[in-house]
Amino acid sequence: MPVVPMQVTHPCNSDRHRLLIDRRSAAIEEQSARETYAIQRSDRAKKAAVKLLETYAFCPSLGLVVPIWADSLDAGMTMPNFRTMMLPHSDHEVGPRGGTNLISPVAIWSMSPKRQTVAGLRMRPDQPRPIYEENGQKWINIYRPPAFLNDRGGMQPKESLSWSICSRMFASGVGFCSGSHTSIVTPRHPALR
Repeated sequence: MPVVPMQVTHPCNSDRHRLLIDRRSAAIEEQSARETYAIQRSDRAKKAAVKLLETYAFCPSLGLVVPIWADSLDAGMTMPNFRTMMLPHSDHEVGPRGGTNLISPVAIWSMSPKRQTVAGLRMRPDQPRPIYEENGQKWINIYRPPAFLNDRGGMQPKESLSWSICSRMFASGVGFCSGSHTSIVTPRHPALR
């Protein structure tokens, strides 16, 4: 009896798997950015302002300062609240006549040409995080794939769970993946292993 090769699709060859890899790398990048640009108590005005440029954007339509890595539509605060929050990081400079000037990290951030200005916040699973451009406007994407524990105790996106199962099934020769569903088939022929 002739052996007919089975059509086996490995999850790594799909566009969906590439999207998951992109989302995982984006999640790693986000975590790294959050850690790198977290403002410490010891940060003074200039250093805090540099970190603000990487973590906050101004949204004139809402009149709010919003975190770039926002995960809800109500993220953000008014400029006075933002100034008050950053007040401990201000510096005092003695002027030429002996007076003191307050140097605010928010003032440095707001005058910087590198400051991000966005049109608003949207939940768009089809767009990259944290900022995407659409119709000439920049938007903050608040979509964040749900995370679940993986085998090593770390977090993994929910979407990758079925692909994780598919990968194991493919490796063991028990099944193959089709789209986003797993189909159980008979074990592969010994000649194909």
